[in-house]
Amino acid sequence: MVRSEAARRRGSSGGDVIDLVMRARALASDITRRENAASAVELFRKALDLDPDNVDALVGVATLSSYQVLNLYRLGGRDALLEEAEALLSRAAALAPEHTGVLKARALLHRAHGRLPSLSPRPRR
Repeated sequence: MVRSEAARRRGSSGGDVIDLVMRARALASDITRRENAASAVELFRKALDLDPDNVDALVGVATLSSYQVLNLYRLGGRDALLEEAEALLSRAAALAPEHTGVLKARALLHRAHGRLPSLSPRPRR
């Protein structure tokens, strides 16, 4: 039964999505190379074509878009890139509000926008 379920999943797009996300993450682990970032975004987008609600792929595109701006890999269309990242993160947050990737990507997006929050602690009530 386990083997038949594994075979069924391999044939479904679910396995393909996971494979695409994992390959994209592997490329994204070394974004010091501009082409790795671009290739990872392409793989995350392919995963989203198969599963538009895949939170890991949404977060992946948003995170790498912010990195591409911060690392000056994408000089043209900076505002559009960050707007798309914001929209993707909003969608991901609606699907999984406590996902740590969403929270980290949101902080990175703020940095890319130059909107760093104050580091002083909030007063307690």
